Amino acid sequence: MKTVSLIVPTYNGGNYIELFLRSLIEQKRKPNEVIFRDDGSTDNTVSIIKQFIDIYGLTNWKIYENSKNLGWRKNFQLLLTDVKSDIIFFADQDDIWYSNKINDMVECFEKNPEIRVLSSNYDTDASHGSEVEFGNLSLESPNVLGVSKIKFSKNNFIIKRPGWTFAIDRRILPFYEEAQRECVNKSYDAIIWQIGLISGSLYHLSSITGKWIMHQDSAMSEETKQIKMKKKYVLLKYFFDEQKFAEFCLKQFSNSQFIGNERIEKFLSRRQKEFLQRYLVINNGSYIALFSGIKKYSSFKNLLSDFLMITKIK
Repeated sequence: MKTVSLIVPTYNGGNYIELFLRSLIEQKRKPNEVIFRDDGSTDNTVSIIKQFIDIYGLTNWKIYENSKNLGWRKNFQLLLTDVKSDIIFFADQDDIWYSNKINDMVECFEKNPEIRVLSSNYDTDASHGSEVEFGNLSLESPNVLGVSKIKFSKNNFIIKRPGWTFAIDRRILPFYEEAQRECVNKSYDAIIWQIGLISGSLYHLSSITGKWIMHQDSAMSEETKQIKMKKKYVLLKYFFDEQKFAEFCLKQFSNSQFIGNERIEKFLSRRQKEFLQRYLVINNGSYIALFSGIKKYSSFKNLLSDFLMITKIK
């Protein structure tokens, strides 16, 4: 039987976290460990968790507190260094897990050793925030458990489910850790989703396993605000990381870490060239660079976006 860890980054979640904690203790299959890491909360988040652990005698639940605020990316990376189990679930402090979530998803791993990354469906509650759409998935035919391999496509390359719906086999961690070192600003869930997709180990469970509570204080909402405030700076980081990630993935094919696939390798090669081009264009604010590299753009939308950004810069 596979062992199970949950990792939960927290920050100022006092208004939401108790419902999440209650949904964890109601799980049909109990995790072997639950690890919280608080990123310098200034509210009562930590005290709520500690009190919950004491009341229910949850000796396999641990909470660590960062000495200073590190940001959600670094906080998550530290959490991954703490886990010991075979299967790792990602969790957010403000969502609700249905009681079947751990049991059903672990069963998928136990019955199909090819799965390294598994996502699932979810309900939403946008009564206190704006709803976020991830789009539709292209799937192969499901098995009896309702699990489908996610087909490789340009559309599916863009992450299609939020990270809290993921569970991963720890065998994927070395690839994630190397990619994260090279693409420091790229989000953990996008890295894991895309590595799973291009390595043929990304699967999807059609069952609804929880409810996504959307609100204005979430990490996603805060990051969207920052993007609007510092658009050029954020774009440059994004372009740089995307070309580095494509480069990383191509290296895995050349080193035979991933099974060769000409279609995927061509897609990654073109993506690497396009994002390097976009980085140079925006960094230099150059119309000459834009039009001299026009053939490297995969869509008119991207070309127009960079043209308008140069105009704004100038």
